[in-house]
Amino acid sequence: MAMGRVKWFDAKRHFGFLISDEGGEVFFHESEVSEIDQPLGPGDRVTFRLEDGPRGPVARRVFCVWRAHELEAANLAS
Repeated sequence: MAMGRVKWFDAKRHFGFLISDEGGEVFFHESEVSEIDQPLGPGDRVTFRLEDGPRGPVARRVFCVWRAHELEAANLAS
């Protein structure tokens, strides 16, 4: 499994891009995001399976490891 962070996600269009820890942008579609109750946001840490798509790298089985806003909230509380 690869790891990375969300670069951006468009909830209206249901897709976004990740920045892989190995470098480079990776496309993902909302339908590939597992166990999520709200859309992914910039900076959220994810794991995913990297595949070659017709237009470049594609993320499959995207799973959110932690959310950037939770880390910010914890820092503000301390």
